[in-house]
Amino acid sequence: MRKLLASCLLLMLLAAALPANIVHATSLVTVCNTGCDYSTIQSAINAVTPGQTIEVAAGTYPEALTIPVNGTAAAWILLRAKSGDEVWIDGSSLGNVSNINFKNHAYWKVSGLKLRYAAQGSPSGADGPADAITIGAGANNIILENLTIQAPNSDGIDLRGANSSIQILDNEIFDMRKANPNYAGDGHGIHVLQQANVAPSHDILVKGNFVHDSHGKACLALSDFTALDAAHPYNIVFENNRAQDCTNGIKINADGIFRYNLIVDTGKYTSGVEKPDNCFQAFTHDAENNVRKAQVYNNTTVGCNTAYNFDMSYNGSTPTQTFTVFRNNIAYNPRSYFVRRSDTNLVSDGNNLFYKSVGSASYIGYQPGSTSIVNQDPQFNADFTLNESSPAIDKGSVVDASLSYSGQAPDIGAFESSFNVVPTTFADVPASFWAYQYIEAFYATGITNGCGTNPLIYCPDRPVTRAEMAVFVLRSMYGTGTPVPVQTGMFTDVPVSGKEWMEPWIEEFYLEGLSNGCATNPMQYCPERHITRAEMAVFVLRAIHNSSYQPPAVAASSFSDVPVAGKEWMMPWIEEFYKEGLTTGCKQSPTFQYCPEQSVTRAEMATFLDRAFQFTP
Repeated sequence: MRKLLASCLLLMLLAAALPANIVHATSLVTVCNTGCDYSTIQSAINAVTPGQTIEVAAGTYPEALTIPVNGTAAAWILLRAKSGDEVWIDGSSLGNVSNINFKNHAYWKVSGLKLRYAAQGSPSGADGPADAITIGAGANNIILENLTIQAPNSDGIDLRGANSSIQILDNEIFDMRKANPNYAGDGHGIHVLQQANVAPSHDILVKGNFVHDSHGKACLALSDFTALDAAHPYNIVFENNRAQDCTNGIKINADGIFRYNLIVDTGKYTSGVEKPDNCFQAFTHDAENNVRKAQVYNNTTVGCNTAYNFDMSYNGSTPTQTFTVFRNNIAYNPRSYFVRRSDTNLVSDGNNLFYKSVGSASYIGYQPGSTSIVNQDPQFNADFTLNESSPAIDKGSVVDASLSYSGQAPDIGAFESSFNVVPTTFADVPASFWAYQYIEAFYATGITNGCGTNPLIYCPDRPVTRAEMAVFVLRSMYGTGTPVPVQTGMFTDVPVSGKEWMEPWIEEFYLEGLSNGCATNPMQYCPERHITRAEMAVFVLRAIHNSSYQPPAVAASSFSDVPVAGKEWMMPWIEEFYKEGLTTGCKQSPTFQYCPEQSVTRAEMATFLDRAFQFTP
């Protein structure tokens, strides 16, 4: 009974209005040679307003794009290629300029475009502001996904410092500095750079990228050129990337988390600056030694035939560099050395695998511990995943309890095998996943059917949209049957093309008095806008208590990032959400944070609702 009453209250109150000054535009701006709103991408960018989408049709656009405006936390600006179209932004005739320069702007998402030949103006290449994509100092809340970047004469993607909330996802970047391989300047695939005399960068995710064929520089790089005693970048994560045929696969002189990366030397380059040097390198000296708590785990390194699979060397006086974690890595087939270690502290070291198939390799300044596997073939498949008889399966150690694994323990290497799997409802939610029990209960209650079939998946990390929220709430009240609204067509932005399923749910959601939409004149619902963690606190607390509930006033927040300037209304709601045990925040270090404007994921949604309404037995 408590669940039913709570769910009904949730249905009545989820759409209670938050501050009225949040506006969500959803109009589409089109770009093509003829017949569209604009014939150049830059002209569309110059005219765009927060919440709008710029959709570019097929073609080659010889433009150097400069971002002049911000989106907002509630209304991002999206620049994307039209579905199925090949869109090239070409800088071959434009000189020493970037394909896209964000300067210091925020709240942009760029998806599906192809970029080539940036920074072509100088015979020696570009060093500094010109890259395929330049994210200037202070830029924040930017997502770059599913992009192709070809042959920039500098970095593929370059972050210049004081950046935050940046996601670089599932891009292919290749042939960096191909035209000038002997130039000493930039030429990384993805370079997260912390410049001196600016605020520290933080909350940067580099994930799922394929970066290959570098010509003199690292495919993936993290650099910190601040003073030794200055504030340094934090919450920087490189994961699930593939770096192939790179002068250096990953090169760092700063703290970050490096996990589930595959670094491969295929033997393509055997001479010149392209010849692979190190798979993973942290080689620092006094002037730029900011490696104090780097974490390197569950990476697979293959080849890197000039030097080392893992090079962790400090060339200077004290203090030395420190890795807090060096675990669960595979070093395979180096030319001479698996690991070089010099003046480097390893706080947590073990469960690594070292193997060379022909001949022998050794170590400099390093000795594998008893938990590591030495001289045993990892038994890779062709793609460097583990086959069923691999000695690396279930032989890793747990580094981060929030990360999932399939068997009794994590595997060693970049890829978790599919063997020894505990049966679960969803293929992408193993029993070790942090929200497993909540998602299973969410499914058993009938609130969700997942996000895909063959196999059945839940998409736990995908943000929850307003359309999905309507489904979750109505199913909580009425069960799984599709509603038949008595009135239709009230929202001009519903349904979204290809997602006609959402229309009856949204219309019924409105007719039940659960939402007034997101905009008027014309009426709009913003079906694909994400629900934020601040909004979720309001929805759940009003559902638990009553429709007129107001949380107690508070003088200060337990979270360092609450309130957001200009949105002080959120502080008492989030504080009460925390005090009632419905959230544990989003980050514990370096400060306790709630991430109020971060989108709620489907895993978090299941967790919040379960804690509030006790779906689990």
